Amino acid sequence: MDPDDEFIELYNSAGIDVDVSGWILDDAPGGSPVYVIPQGTMAAPHSYLVFFRSQTGVALNDTGDNVRLLWPDDTVVDQTLYSAAGPDLSFSRETDGSGSWVSSYPPSPGSSNQPAYTSDDIIRLNEILASPRDVDWDGDGTASYLDEWVELFNAGDTIVDLGGWKVADGPPPGAERVPGEQSRIYTFPSGAMLAPGDFLVLFRHESGLALNARDESVRLLHPDDTVADQFQYDRFSGYDDSWCRLPDGDGDWVLACNETPGAHNQPGPGGTGSDSGGSTHSGPPEPPYDRFNHDLVTVAQARVLPDGARRTIEGQVTVLPDVHARNQIYIQDASGGLRVYLRSAEWPPLSEGQWVRVNGRLKLYKGEQQISLTRIDDIKTMHPGAPPEPHLVASGEIGEANEGRLVQLTAPISGFWGRTTLYLDDGSGEAKITIREGTGIERPYVTVGDLWTVVGVVSQWDDQPPYDAGYRILPRRPSDLWQGGTAPDHDDRFQVDNDMTLGAWNRSPVFLPLTGEQREGVEVDGREAWRWIGMVISIALDR
Repeated sequence: MDPDDEFIELYNSAGIDVDVSGWILDDAPGGSPVYVIPQGTMAAPHSYLVFFRSQTGVALNDTGDNVRLLWPDDTVVDQTLYSAAGPDLSFSRETDGSGSWVSSYPPSPGSSNQPAYTSDDIIRLNEILASPRDVDWDGDGTASYLDEWVELFNAGDTIVDLGGWKVADGPPPGAERVPGEQSRIYTFPSGAMLAPGDFLVLFRHESGLALNARDESVRLLHPDDTVADQFQYDRFSGYDDSWCRLPDGDGDWVLACNETPGAHNQPGPGGTGSDSGGSTHSGPPEPPYDRFNHDLVTVAQARVLPDGARRTIEGQVTVLPDVHARNQIYIQDASGGLRVYLRSAEWPPLSEGQWVRVNGRLKLYKGEQQISLTRIDDIKTMHPGAPPEPHLVASGEIGEANEGRLVQLTAPISGFWGRTTLYLDDGSGEAKITIREGTGIERPYVTVGDLWTVVGVVSQWDDQPPYDAGYRILPRRPSDLWQGGTAPDHDDRFQVDNDMTLGAWNRSPVFLPLTGEQREGVEVDGREAWRWIGMVISIALDR
């Protein structure tokens, strides 16, 4: 025990910087020599300054003392008189900068004053609903992904101030992360009280926590980041179904329960429940996880559905994220192509030709049909494949029939404009080529009448006047444009990435074959899947 470790802590409760140069610390008249705070010492808003005895020379008596803070003119700003102190015992305010002085808090130099955590503070995670769909759980008038919730329960005998406590999702610090996975943390504000036997429900719209449908860790943390409680689940609960403890606070986690946010947990149909959240689940085999339970349709079928229709679609990636936009990709099957929009832009690892399954709402955006996803687990990566060959078209076919599809057009140059636009026309109608920023393409020097070839996806835009509207081809990279009708020798559009990993990130064993035929409810084993991929590679490489 080193007496030089004695300390006095100041806290700036103001919202502005405070210059404390020349301010004075002492232990009352007749005690240690006063300590004058050096010039240039600033206290940032809501921050702490710690002065150890080794710096100040102020010796605090174990039998009791009077500690004072004074302005440079010796006016007392604040002071406290404490009684006998024991080893490693601190005297602190109940709330930083205000409140009564207590001796029950552990020392926390340079950080917030917080009570010690004892068995009396039995705050527990109690119920979790990760996959809302049809129920407006938060009562805001809309059933949406924001209706996810986490419930806490005070199983102790005393009221607890949750100020500074945290709820976190995602992998704990140091754990291996799934690509694209992030941890999110919600911190309770000061004064958030939870009485004995009461419940507190946190909805996603308030907490910002984004729970995975499966493979998720939820942790309740004390203000000092020690773990008060945690729960990890590794499979899908079902839409609008919750994980819960039976009984409240200290029971096992089960799925066989009724959803009761803000109330005591109750067993659901079937009794007390026995499904644990761990990976040691026993009993009959559970059905394969699949939150993609909307009707599975081809791209062509999806393109004619009304706005708001929920569907599941499978296809191969033709345009990767960050090519035309960070939150957009394009996919296609044998029946057509479609833009996929993910607002968060949190994509799994993707490559051209990768088979994916997407689950979302169909929506027209500026005239173009797209499927809008809610979050990263609305897209499953499936089996890799060779990048699909572009569909050969005439210039007059750049329209609705080919919207979203990867196409190849060879035609004479009919015009150009600025650094972004070319026009090609083979006599069937003029086609516009738009070069998007981020593709790395510099518009080539062209002469009207020269023969050029372009590969890209067909996109529609519909802006308000005075801007025009129509269809255009969006190339993806410099090798998607060349002069003449024959691809250059270095063309690598149909090569397969042999280093592509077949990691288990959200993969599904079911996919639509090249015919576009639906195979709903049929599982394809690895051998059959690779036979399909082998056919694709052979077709692509033998051209």
